Amino acid sequence: EEEAASVSFEAGDMCFGGMAATDLLNLERFGKQDPYIKVKIGDIKGKSSTKDNAGSDPTWGDEVLKLEGVSALLLRRAGVVRVEVWEDNVIKDKLIGSAELSVAPFMEAFAKGRRAPPTELQLTGKKGQPAGAVQLSAWLEAGSEGAAAETAEDLKEAEEEKDAPVLVESAPEEDVAATSPPPVDTTFKKGTLTFASMACSELLNLETFGKQDPYIKIRVGKLKAKTTTKDNAGANASWGEEQIAIDDLTREQL
Repeated sequence: EEEAASVSFEAGDMCFGGMAATDLLNLERFGKQDPYIKVKIGDIKGKSSTKDNAGSDPTWGDEVLKLEGVSALLLRRAGVVRVEVWEDNVIKDKLIGSAELSVAPFMEAFAKGRRAPPTELQLTGKKGQPAGAVQLSAWLEAGSEGAAAETAEDLKEAEEEKDAPVLVESAPEEDVAATSPPPVDTTFKKGTLTFASMACSELLNLETFGKQDPYIKIRVGKLKAKTTTKDNAGANASWGEEQIAIDDLTREQL
């Protein structure tokens, strides 16, 4: 049989189904925890229903979680989907663990007219510890024909505009000099240096008893910044979405 023609994804929905989790880290002191799944790519987020009293091995059955309005450009820029499992708590929800899912397999599957096989992701807790695993299937669904055609037309017009010759009317030298804007200086002069996605592994152990409590310190000249301390994180610590910054940094200091 001849292989079906390749069709590239332009815009539509990203779907998640067959969702389940096993051996989740238990954050509930009394009774069983109530987990739910949260997914995020770029600024687009979605979450599943909460599975009350499901404990460490929840399953979401036939439920399908959708991220609507996803574009090929967003997928290529992000590269991964962040998948998180949370404990639904009355006072404040708690992150059980997170992982990243590459978008490449289900973009390739869409191009070939099929779905990527189910996958299992190993979750990491806030302190870098193993937090169980999540199983799911992910696939792309194209938007309406009108929306897809509009997106394709926009891309075509953008390419045509990029390749089209630019016509410039000649002007007297004195007029060009008078109307030309001054060059833009894009050199960094003063601002903020930010650090994120911080984690460490296989740290040298300096604690005789129990697990060590690491933090990260950044220094540029006399300017300093430090993270929160990760109590009992041991040799493998993670700071999740925490960010630290050095403010009022000048070019000379760099």
